[in-house]
Amino acid sequence: MNIIISETAKELVRNNIDDITVDLITIDGYTEPYVSRDKPSKLIINDYNIFNVDNTNIYIHKNLVSSKDGITITKANDFRITSKLQVEGLIYEQLF
Repeated sequence: MNIIISETAKELVRNNIDDITVDLITIDGYTEPYVSRDKPSKLIINDYNIFNVDNTNIYIHKNLVSSKDGITITKANDFRITSKLQVEGLIYEQLF
């Protein structure tokens, strides 16, 4: 899987993030990508593939499918996103 960290996200990652987890979250029947700034717990870590991009460990849930170009992790422009990171390029509609 091709994984790119955008330049704006690299600034945030470089300063205070060692691990990033990309997963899906379902709230009130809506499923959307979720990016957290930590690694999965030891109980579920085997459900993830791990990639190292620019000295940052990226954990991607094994059920996620990316577009042919891969995924891009960017800095979120939405203040409601607590991790301050978002992901583009997932084809998560195919999972349901």
